[in-house]
Amino acid sequence: MTELYLEKPQDYLHLEYSLKKERRPAYSLRAFARDLQMSPTSLVDILKGKQGLSEDRARSVAKILKWTPERYQHFWNLLQANFAADPIRKKNAQKAVKLKLKELKAHISIDKFKLISDWHHLAILTYLQMSPQGSQENLISESLGIGNETIRDSLVRMKKLGLVTLDKKIWKASTENVHSGNGGPSDAVRAYHHQILDQTHQALENIEIDRRDNISVIYSMEEKMMPAIHRDIQQAVLNVLNEYSQKSKDDSVQILTLHMFPVTRNGASPR
Repeated sequence: MTELYLEKPQDYLHLEYSLKKERRPAYSLRAFARDLQMSPTSLVDILKGKQGLSEDRARSVAKILKWTPERYQHFWNLLQANFAADPIRKKNAQKAVKLKLKELKAHISIDKFKLISDWHHLAILTYLQMSPQGSQENLISESLGIGNETIRDSLVRMKKLGLVTLDKKIWKASTENVHSGNGGPSDAVRAYHHQILDQTHQALENIEIDRRDNISVIYSMEEKMMPAIHRDIQQAVLNVLNEYSQKSKDDSVQILTLHMFPVTRNGASPR
């Protein structure tokens, strides 16, 4: 997965908090501070860029938030670049940060992060691809059941990334390459799939059974075969969708999600 390298240490915590709050709207800064094992006052000062963290505390935060070693190292360099008392250490950290941010292959903007992590971007793109003539914001909002403000923000973001165009209040898709949500920082991918699962839960409650389908199978197998099975299932799904999806005749945006994971722990076996 591509790592997410940000420009300020507090940006990482702002991002983590926003992802948690999207999943649980009642989630508060006080709860976030509790989860990070620090006081709310300290967290607020850190989020405002007024103070940094000790190395032990930074490592603890990285462990709690399950960051990769690469993210932790960049986070720690950012802290040192901004708050180190030793001028030599501060200068070295600033050089490391500058070098890392220049590695374009490893850098992903917040706009691209949001594109990957928010499911409605892909739904909007797919909807516009069904309508070569384009559509207005209010019609997209009405068709997808997504608020006007969210539609507008998403379209503006996608326009900046060159995925849609705007002409006389009509939005059009400028590409047919829709991201599947599987390439990018792991937290963006998790956020995307959480949202897709939320949509699945809503569909179970609100959409008539003849307009949806659900397949759930519990099975046993050799775990070493899973990579091959993942590959074959993904290819089979894509083949079916490619056969039936015809942009000139499509009139409905659909979601298909398939999750495979072990329920036995550590390769537990009755043998």
